[in-house]
Amino acid sequence: MNKIVHLITTLERGGAEKQLLVLVREQLKLGYEVEIYPLKGQVELKNDFENLGAVVNCDLLQQTFFKQIIFLKKNLSLTDSYIHAHLPKSELLSAFSFPKGSFVTTRHNSEEFWPRKPKLISILLSRFVSNKSAATIAISASVRKYLFKNFEISKKKEVPVVYYGYESAKTVSKKRKQRDLFIAGTIARVVPQKDYVTLLHSFQYASQRIPNLELQIVGTGYLESEMKKICIKLGIQDKVIWLGRISDVDTFLKNLDLFILTSEYEGFGLVLLEALAANLPILATNTSAIPEVLGSKYDGLCEKGNIVDFGSKLTELALGNMKLTLLNQLDDRLQIFEPYLMSKKIETIYKEKIYVSN
Repeated sequence: MNKIVHLITTLERGGAEKQLLVLVREQLKLGYEVEIYPLKGQVELKNDFENLGAVVNCDLLQQTFFKQIIFLKKNLSLTDSYIHAHLPKSELLSAFSFPKGSFVTTRHNSEEFWPRKPKLISILLSRFVSNKSAATIAISASVRKYLFKNFEISKKKEVPVVYYGYESAKTVSKKRKQRDLFIAGTIARVVPQKDYVTLLHSFQYASQRIPNLELQIVGTGYLESEMKKICIKLGIQDKVIWLGRISDVDTFLKNLDLFILTSEYEGFGLVLLEALAANLPILATNTSAIPEVLGSKYDGLCEKGNIVDFGSKLTELALGNMKLTLLNQLDDRLQIFEPYLMSKKIETIYKEKIYVSN
């Protein structure tokens, strides 16, 4: 086969979507034709994919689920294309549209397949998809563990782990401008998973001891107004800058002295690789896939929800302590996540697992 077709729920600027951009680039380098079908939402990354040389097909966009099934059955050839589905709606669409064993899926999150449905329905849908797919790829050992533990996939099912890929070259110089202000920052949706309550209280803990602190936040979500009220209550509203959604992540990271992520869980945490590439020290929760990315013995790991742990380490970094130790511990981590290695592992799964009908 010389063509790969990716089905994905949206092409908005999320972690799974940006990671697909990396994968597609590598698959094009391997000599494949690549076509991407988004199902709904905005196609913010359309030009990025097309600039690589991929085709973005919008024929399924905003169509009903039934019409999407009919289109795929009628127009997608399984004899010359590998089919790869990402995120629940695309996975479910593939399961209804294609024969058993003719496509693969990737699970990008440590959460229920259908979060807002009853748990039993989520399990049944997840198992239906995994049983129809040739392989279910997990982006971390943590995601695989979650799938088995929560019965979303049968333990008899083989679930290979393929880490996200990211460029290993540092994108930011190790020398930053000298200034009086110490800027910590995060990139995270403003939702319960990201535990902004711990982030804001930890920042207040540190700012009581270090006056020249600033926290910059990239992300939006339905808890934003509530979190801004917490800032006022804590007296840090003038030190917390809400930037909303931005397209230039590299410039944002270049301006930081520290990246911080207080998530309750992460399926992987692509933002951590972006912070690594920016050569930033990182404070992050010691939970789920985060130690897989940063290393289980990394000194910047903090206990989930522990304000004092995050706050005291933030204070130490703002005082100029710990930084070199953390950077040295992170120095070689990106080598684990080479994009070429990721794409070759996925190519092997295609060739070994997908059933090709003649």
